[in-house]
Amino acid sequence: MLVAVDVVRPLRASVLRPGLPFKESVYPFDDEPFALHVAVVVSAPERGLEDVLAVGSLLPEPPPQWLAVEADDAVGAPPHPWWRIRGMATEEHSRGRGLGRMVLDRLLLAGWEQGGGSVWCNARVPALAFYVRAGFQPVGEVFEVPVIGPHQAMWRALGTA
Repeated sequence: MLVAVDVVRPLRASVLRPGLPFKESVYPFDDEPFALHVAVVVSAPERGLEDVLAVGSLLPEPPPQWLAVEADDAVGAPPHPWWRIRGMATEEHSRGRGLGRMVLDRLLLAGWEQGGGSVWCNARVPALAFYVRAGFQPVGEVFEVPVIGPHQAMWRALGTA
């Protein structure tokens, strides 16, 4: 479901930025009017709370120029505008159940519905197969994000399988 950014940030912080200050889970463009945030939420009315199991965000952010040029060269100029997938996270005990794919599929659909042409991300190396299965293509070399680890830039056109 589409949610407010404040719903996704706590899981982002605990899964993607453990041990870092909470402000590290606040991304540029998070609060832009066209930014979209998705969460898989399970209600537990008997406990009076909701558990957030998986999250992700779609932000109106163009890719670095080198990524756009390499993607254009690979298949011809993709339709624009570009969107960025960020903050994909699933609670540890909920992994392997398809929740991340549900979040990603909803984000891709939302980008398409908003008139987006292409989407990009900096995927953590352990998640590369996840993104490849979703139709993303790697661009460039693996690079290190300080404190967080190795990443791979990836992209795909919206509205495709």
